[in-house]
Amino acid sequence: MDGTVKMFIAGVVVGALLVYAWYYYRSSEKFQEEQKQPEKPEPPKQTPQLVLLYSNGCGHCHRLMPVWEKIEEALKDSPVQAIKIEMSQPEAAGHEVKGVPAIRLFPHGMSQGFIEYSPQVQGIKGDRSLDDIMRFSAIAQSA
Repeated sequence: MDGTVKMFIAGVVVGALLVYAWYYYRSSEKFQEEQKQPEKPEPPKQTPQLVLLYSNGCGHCHRLMPVWEKIEEALKDSPVQAIKIEMSQPEAAGHEVKGVPAIRLFPHGMSQGFIEYSPQVQGIKGDRSLDDIMRFSAIAQSA
């Protein structure tokens, strides 16, 4: 047998083995996993949040704490989350306030805009009473 014929036959055999190996690899689970499109992560659900920004050295804040504890208890089973953030904590870094206590409502979570608690909000007196703050939190459920 001539050398070129032997090389031709060897090439055909090697080619057939490569085709078989490629076919085997493509049918493997590893290949199937590599070919899957990455799943788009589901966006986090945005929970409405009622946030109290306060300072430990503030007299108005201390007077508001018993009311805020009642609000936390009242909103415990509600879709609105009641959160306290002390202004010296790292969580307060992104919140610019003119004064404390500041009450803010984030209807779609803290990653989006907020509504400042004030008498300018329709139906709100601005007296920081339990009823008034609860009316304010109800805005999140209608938004």
